[in-house]
Amino acid sequence: MNAIEILCKEHEEHRRLFNEFSGQTGEYGRIRSALVHHVNEEEAVLYPRLLELEKTRGETTKAWKDHNQIMGLIQKLDQETNDILWNALFQELKELHLNHIQEEEEILFPLIAAETSGEYLKEVGEQIVIQKVFEPTEKILYPEVPGSHQI
Repeated sequence: MNAIEILCKEHEEHRRLFNEFSGQTGEYGRIRSALVHHVNEEEAVLYPRLLELEKTRGETTKAWKDHNQIMGLIQKLDQETNDILWNALFQELKELHLNHIQEEEEILFPLIAAETSGEYLKEVGEQIVIQKVFEPTEKILYPEVPGSHQI
């Protein structure tokens, strides 16, 4: 699979997890893990390469800023003990992330496809798979990259 196919498959999983969320702690844990792993994959493998392409730089920077907000909300959720505030933060996370992945699919991914080759996308996809296998972590792997965040 190429990078876009892999990431869109993950996006579908994120939509499913959010849609099925019923408030259980374990369900939030699965959502949290899926989002953190996804952010790591995009920031470790895809986004640095896209910053090198002039036509994808602006959308990539915007997407990276979205990641900062997503990870900031996860950090707040991890620390929040008030149920009402937690639920409000979770709803904000859901809306932000679902909007983010929609923008990637409708704007960034078509731009990537237009600016790169099938071989490029396949190579990036292979690197994403390697990232999944060899660095399956729930921590932010590359805090020194542009737009990065700490969690």
